[in-house]
Amino acid sequence: MTNSRRSIAALALLIAAASLAGCSSAQEATRPLAAAATSTSSSAPTKAQAAKIYLSAVGPANKATSKLNDALEAGNLKRIHATAKTCATANRQFLAVLTGTQWPAGTQKHADKLAEDAAVDQSVYTALTTAKTMSEVDDARAALSSGNSQAQLMRVKLGLEAVPAA
Repeated sequence: MTNSRRSIAALALLIAAASLAGCSSAQEATRPLAAAATSTSSSAPTKAQAAKIYLSAVGPANKATSKLNDALEAGNLKRIHATAKTCATANRQFLAVLTGTQWPAGTQKHADKLAEDAAVDQSVYTALTTAKTMSEVDDARAALSSGNSQAQLMRVKLGLEAVPAA
């Protein structure tokens, strides 16, 4: 594991540990930590296998983010709190996959950048779960990463179609 990957994995574990308070159960909280801390294979998966791994991890994160965006648009604090908590859980799991997988050639740097973005977003989701006013929500939202370009590059490198911009 390179120093960069170790740093990202350590950052991911630190953020995941710091956000455990937002988890609904201890079992749910430790699952991503265990996945991030261990790598089950010493060689990278094929591009097709990596594409499946990526899609299975990013799907729940994207679904949770979509629901959070709906809650943010509605301006309902109670819904924002609940969907941000779901987002934090899905993002922790996505982050664990990004840092715990040895990606095929040409995709590792994109996975590392996505992991950095997901780590930043994790702190935002945690802040959104406790925001007391819409002003606090807006302040937290300002820190969200715009990792879309890295995600698109990752998809292309894995042989997946790019997702059209909304």
